Amino acid sequence: MKKVTAILLCVLICISFCFSSVASGEEYPVLTEVFTNASFETANGNYPLNWGFSGSAVSMTSENVKDGNISVKIDNENSAENPYVRQVVSNVAPGALYTISAWLNTQSVRGKGAVIKIEYYSNNEATPGNNLGFDITSDPFPQTNGEWQRVELTARAPENCHGMRVFFRLLGAGTIYYDAVSCKIKETVPTHFLTTDAVFYYSDMSAGKATVRTNTTVYPDMNTGTVDFVLKNGNSIIRSSGGHALTDGEVQYTFPLTNMKTKTEYQLSATVKSSTGTVLYTQTEKIYKYDRPKALANDGIYRIDNQPFYPIFGYHVATSQYSSCSEAGVNVVQTWLYNSNPEQIKKSLDRIASNRLYALVALYVGGHAAGHSSNIENTKTIVNLVKDHPAVFAYAIQDEPFLHSTSTEDLRNSYKIIRDIDDVHPVYMVDRYPDTYHVGGKYTDILCIDPYPGNSFDPHTYVADAVNTASALFGSIKPIYVILQAYQYRGYWPTENEFRNMQQQAFLEGAKGIGYYAFDESYNGSLLPQNERWSTLKNFYQKEALYNFAGGTIIEETNLESYRYRLTQQNEKYLITILNKDRTDKTVTIHTSLSSAYSLGIISGIDQNDLSFQNGTLTIKLAPSAAVLLTAENNAIAFTNGAGILNEKLTSGKMVIKNTASGSSKAFAALYKGNSLVKFYALDKVENTVTIPQLSGEDYKLKGFVWNSYSGLQPVSLKCAILEK
Repeated sequence: MKKVTAILLCVLICISFCFSSVASGEEYPVLTEVFTNASFETANGNYPLNWGFSGSAVSMTSENVKDGNISVKIDNENSAENPYVRQVVSNVAPGALYTISAWLNTQSVRGKGAVIKIEYYSNNEATPGNNLGFDITSDPFPQTNGEWQRVELTARAPENCHGMRVFFRLLGAGTIYYDAVSCKIKETVPTHFLTTDAVFYYSDMSAGKATVRTNTTVYPDMNTGTVDFVLKNGNSIIRSSGGHALTDGEVQYTFPLTNMKTKTEYQLSATVKSSTGTVLYTQTEKIYKYDRPKALANDGIYRIDNQPFYPIFGYHVATSQYSSCSEAGVNVVQTWLYNSNPEQIKKSLDRIASNRLYALVALYVGGHAAGHSSNIENTKTIVNLVKDHPAVFAYAIQDEPFLHSTSTEDLRNSYKIIRDIDDVHPVYMVDRYPDTYHVGGKYTDILCIDPYPGNSFDPHTYVADAVNTASALFGSIKPIYVILQAYQYRGYWPTENEFRNMQQQAFLEGAKGIGYYAFDESYNGSLLPQNERWSTLKNFYQKEALYNFAGGTIIEETNLESYRYRLTQQNEKYLITILNKDRTDKTVTIHTSLSSAYSLGIISGIDQNDLSFQNGTLTIKLAPSAAVLLTAENNAIAFTNGAGILNEKLTSGKMVIKNTASGSSKAFAALYKGNSLVKFYALDKVENTVTIPQLSGEDYKLKGFVWNSYSGLQPVSLKCAILEK
């Protein structure tokens, strides 16, 4: 049995595991070169065959080589270009530990320097839609000052990875040479994967779930066997359960959390055995139990002084912009508190509080997680200092961790350090790609996502799909927040309708908070509070936010390729949301479950002339990318007393009277002026449309009656709704 400790898993996802010497499949041999033209000796015109490159800064040269006759030279004077050579590696072994290496020669480098970067993909096509998000970039390598030195990056491919793109690049200006590059599987590929549904469980949760899956890409014939699970605290066994059968390469194990103490580390291990009892693989995961942060209730709603608080975030808000935040409802601002003395930190938080704002305390100094070795002491100092300040909202431990090569060990440390000090305020983190949510979401109390469509994704569906993914993973456990693209990203600036559409997508999928990136980004020469998007944010806060944050019960929904409709009950009223899912005008007809007793009110997104509602059927003209919000209110008026007398809101025009009689009973309504009968109505339908004649004076009453052969004529309470005056 060979013991292996992973240096980097996925993006440095640290776990421990061991396995027997089961040879990997023939397609995935250990220590075999997978790059083609690894020494750049074969040319394709002026560039190396099978290699991509960026611009004129990259060339083939014989002036300075390590192996053979050719190396790649990057000679760059524009420090903003970050030129590279890269190759796509197909048929990657999921879970394999790859070593990427090169011989490097640097000369007069300015900026960060030479790095190796790996991007992981779900298949062999390196397109944005296939990017798994677990990108890794090495720390810049030390300058070699004209000497050749070997550099490397070791990283484990994600479980669902089948392709990767490897970059050798220069971040900055100067001259560097790469030669004799290499990409090899370092060790036997793991046969199985162990995952848990959480790393930090809450004390109000009764059980956790562990899953073992066969690495079927590499080991398609290992779908059977058994798995033994053991939960330990150090050397003490808390619980064990053996003989769980693998079915189609997967088994799940539910384990109780009752015997686990809070703020204590436990180890859950899974041992996979063959049908003959031979141990094939063992993996261990660390898990913990903590009380929920006191500021977060089980329903995911943030509470301040035991009152619901609905966060709207502003990113990169300058202190001079604090006073304008309230216009757009922004009530939480990101703030940095490092490199400041205690008095300065207090003044910063006091300034935030004086503007009726709360602080998202960012602790990822230098791009490293709060629990990274370089940040641990700062994190402890800041959290101890500010945890009792009334302006603190939450602690941000990292931003887009898997685009910054953040290890899960650093995320684990971040969470533990903060929660061991502060039991009130939650840990918060923004994750970028849907394919990484299942990892990042395990290390935070609030999972915030930033699904910016840019020019790669459809703004009409991308936000909804991303929030749906996050909600499916963690929505029942912790709140999902969404940061929206409020700046020009990759050449894409959302129109007003597209931005509003993305806002509503987030709430339709269950987001509990929303935010905007970023206040310091300029569009057409103006920052966010001065450009055209600001009015959109103001209108959302003034007209829509109250309804969006109210939640409610979903009554019915239609989600088609062209539009989306939802009816949500919010106490006595209903919220109607309709989204146009493309950039074309269209008229849609929706048959709702609402009766003709309801009237519609416009919240936003449409003019009255583009809307009609008759007998429960809604016809609506949608502008391109439109997001329409309506209210539906039942105009039914209950009779005011036992005699069924209605004298409120009585007006000339059409009215619906609902027949509540049952069995053989017959219902009637009678209109009186004083004691004189004006008109008599037989209510022979469930909903009866009647005409109230022109009324003169105020002494009019509408009375309801029910008749049957047993009790004769009796007063009854009916429900009425005014259709039109």
